[in-house]
Amino acid sequence: MKPWPLVACWKTAAPIVIGLALGLVCTATYAADAPLRLVHRMSVAAGAPVTAVAFGSKASGIYVAAGNKLVRYDIASAKSTGKLDMPGKVVAVATDPSQSIGFAALQAPAELVTFSLRPLAIKRVQNLNGGTPSALLYAPAAHAVVVESRAASTLTGIEITGGQRIRMLHLTGSLGQMASNARGTLYVDNSSHGAIDAVDIASMANLGAIPVRGCKAPTGLAMDQVGRRLFVSCRDGMRSIVDADLGFTFEELPSSARGAGEMVFSFHPFGPKGPKGLAVSVGSNGRVAFIEMASFVKYRADGNLTLPGACEAMAFDPNTHQLWLALEHGASAPAATGTRVELWTLAPTVGTSP
Repeated sequence: MKPWPLVACWKTAAPIVIGLALGLVCTATYAADAPLRLVHRMSVAAGAPVTAVAFGSKASGIYVAAGNKLVRYDIASAKSTGKLDMPGKVVAVATDPSQSIGFAALQAPAELVTFSLRPLAIKRVQNLNGGTPSALLYAPAAHAVVVESRAASTLTGIEITGGQRIRMLHLTGSLGQMASNARGTLYVDNSSHGAIDAVDIASMANLGAIPVRGCKAPTGLAMDQVGRRLFVSCRDGMRSIVDADLGFTFEELPSSARGAGEMVFSFHPFGPKGPKGLAVSVGSNGRVAFIEMASFVKYRADGNLTLPGACEAMAFDPNTHQLWLALEHGASAPAATGTRVELWTLAPTVGTSP
């Protein structure tokens, strides 16, 4: 594995003010062992922390949520191509580029907003009564959106075609990140009993809990929908890989990414010449750790890196095979008024073909 180059940045020519962002170009100054390298970063001067990043088609670009605003940027030029003022603070965003549609969960007032990607416009606003939203998951296989409230320990399913509420489900415990398979089953971390709760999305019925061996407090969760594997990150840095069909943990991999965190997974993230899959976990201690999947039964820890600030959001871009991170108070960002956030773009290291 080639070393992962961390970077320092400088301005190239005159700064270009693009709504909230200032484009920067980066160069390597020291290395760490990881399968991705930093290729670009933008310094974002926002009035509030970034709470979500999501992607449209190649023509739609990246969508960045901060406060009550959703801003769309063209990835190639880093120029703002649209802005949407929401009726409240955005806590989570999901998009479906194939349908040119997106969803946003608002904290106050507690609402679900359905919006079009092009043109960027609100289509529907729905009141939520399941507590203050904290997360959102779009499950295209079930034609539904699930809104989570960690404060109330509830999950609310909403059918996306007509916007009808399926049901609100109350789960006992402390809920974390959600994931879903391609057959309409939702999985959610529950740190209170060290397990993953399974829910049928069509009926919002509790299917029971999957124990996670070696994980006392699961907080991050991602799923390989092809191999039906759950990737679980734990507060102590342990990462467990669970067979979702049989409900047992068959791999445990320690890491330095500790504390409350999240995970993402991408199947063939770098194209056919790269690994079959890559799971990324980020901890509240500013560490990022990687799991490479060689096959559905073969996994290995694949390095880690240290971030210069807290990671507020992350997502894989399916169009470019790049990982995006939103970091608060980047060490090399220029001074800005209000909250400073950096958007990092990570791509495969040298020798991996995207």
